[in-house]
Amino acid sequence: MIIENLEYKESAIYSITNTDNGMVYIGQAVNYHKRAISHRSALNKNTHYNQHLQRVYNKYSDILKMTIVEFVNKESLTERENYWIELFDARNDKKGYNMIEGGRLIKPISYTQERKDKLSKSLKDTFQSDEYIEYRKVCSKRMSENPLMLGKKHSDSWRKAIAETNERKRKLGIKKKGIKVRVLNDVTYEIIGEFDRIKDVTCIAPGYITEKICKLRKEGITNWTTLEFKTKKLIVERV
Repeated sequence: MIIENLEYKESAIYSITNTDNGMVYIGQAVNYHKRAISHRSALNKNTHYNQHLQRVYNKYSDILKMTIVEFVNKESLTERENYWIELFDARNDKKGYNMIEGGRLIKPISYTQERKDKLSKSLKDTFQSDEYIEYRKVCSKRMSENPLMLGKKHSDSWRKAIAETNERKRKLGIKKKGIKVRVLNDVTYEIIGEFDRIKDVTCIAPGYITEKICKLRKEGITNWTTLEFKTKKLIVERV
């Protein structure tokens, strides 16, 4: 994919155009540079959330061109994204690749009380099930068999240095940044939830998402953008 204006890091509306037939995808970016890199990385890994773009890229990667349509302040991104989607008729499957209206992926989700009760019951049943309890026992056993720190202790000077660093951060109000992610249905691309920390994802997908990410970290892979869990019909996208 050809990426124009990659040097810009401002918030903007962008387009990804099929230069062969003129079909277009319209998107918004808080940081255009990061969003462009994210698109390219996902397409290269064949894990892009937009199946139409992915199919085109897999066949003819050099005919896709990404460029800035206009610079927009962050507060107006969704409004302007929808404007350009309508202008290009990008949700028309004969003219564009947008599957949903602009801003859908960044809007918070509100559930009815009935839906909340069902989710709560489902999670309780999951966490109290014999299968999950056995799973936690296996995880605990794996952790206890980890040879990296088994039987080892940090020196007093090391622990003191860590404590002093944490205290300075606490006084300065510095908080550890977590990886922000959103979870989508891989069929409808409907957003299921957004989370400020990876471990919070366990409220809808116990265990296997965090386990996958931990495995990637051990392999030295930290710059992932999207993960697919086809058997669970989920996509995890880094925000």
